[in-house]
Amino acid sequence: MPLRIKNWKLAGLAWVLIGFFVSLGCWQLSRSEQKKFLLSAFAQRAQANPLAASDLRPDHDLRFYRVKLQGRFDNER
Repeated sequence: MPLRIKNWKLAGLAWVLIGFFVSLGCWQLSRSEQKKFLLSAFAQRAQANPLAASDLRPDHDLRFYRVKLQGRFDNER
């Protein structure tokens, strides 16, 4: 017994929605991989020794590093 579709617009909408939700699921899977990478980078960099001010370079990824800074207050301002 062949399958007969009575409402082609509704069937087309169903296929579009199925494709949309499958693509959302794939996006969620790729996002979870990104989160795993971020969490591992956080764990590695949190264990590292703190960086000094002279080690900070704007062209490097400095997220999650601990930093040790020294200075003094300017009480005149």
